[in-house]
Amino acid sequence: MTAQPPQPLLLIYAFKENLLPDDRDGITVNFPTTGNFSQSNVDKNISVTPSAGVTLSGGNAANYTLIQQSGLKADINPKSITSSDISIALVSPETYTGSSITPDLTIYDGTTLLTKSSDYTVIYHENVDIGPATVTVRGMGNYSNVDTRSTTFTIVQKAISITELTAQDKTYDGTTAATITFDGDAFKNNKLAAADKSVITVTPPTSGTFAQSGVGTDIAVTAANVVLSGTKASNYAVTQQSGLTANIMQKTLTDADLTIAPVPSYTYTGVAIEPPLVVTEGANTLTPGQEYTATYAGNVD
Repeated sequence: MTAQPPQPLLLIYAFKENLLPDDRDGITVNFPTTGNFSQSNVDKNISVTPSAGVTLSGGNAANYTLIQQSGLKADINPKSITSSDISIALVSPETYTGSSITPDLTIYDGTTLLTKSSDYTVIYHENVDIGPATVTVRGMGNYSNVDTRSTTFTIVQKAISITELTAQDKTYDGTTAATITFDGDAFKNNKLAAADKSVITVTPPTSGTFAQSGVGTDIAVTAANVVLSGTKASNYAVTQQSGLTANIMQKTLTDADLTIAPVPSYTYTGVAIEPPLVVTEGANTLTPGQEYTATYAGNVD
């Protein structure tokens, strides 16, 4: 590091007091204006070596023998961390983890990379939940610990996908109603931060809707969204589950399950008579050809 001595003009006036009065105006005193410290780090009373010696020229300069000064010392004072020479690189967004997020900083003094715990310390603020977080930088070592400067970074939501819903198979009942189950333990253990399991309430759907009411396999089922609530819920970006399917299986009926409305009397026609039937199962009226078939016998005479 280069040391800068006091103003040369003041030194010249002081030095010329050592010359004979008649020589003072005719002799030029040449002082060095730079030198080198014996170390580059902050300290007191550091030895300084001038870049050159003091020389005399002109007039009666040859009549003097110079003994160069030794033992020069000076201080290197801490540099302010707020100096325009010092730059802090932007910190990339961080994903929510449920814990304090403490990204490392990249700080340069010009082209010199500074070292944490040697050149500066950091304190993080608001660095758990989503949103802007602040890092306060304070100098140490060669950088003044009086001043601070700050930078920010963003904590973004953790993306989670719902995969724990299951649509249940059912026996045909004439409706599109579906039953939905949810593996809450698997969801909390695999998707939520450990600290959030006890503070987030997960509300899953318990019912859904089949795309059809009739018997079939792999029938599409729609359901309401899984809802997260609580103080930490906003830290998650939830992708709802899609592609739910289930089966509707045939229902086995017995005579006791069915009611056939009385059939009125018909007049003889000479051909087979097949009167329409009204068949019900409870409150449901069954559709002929889809839900039942009828076989007629003795229906001519």
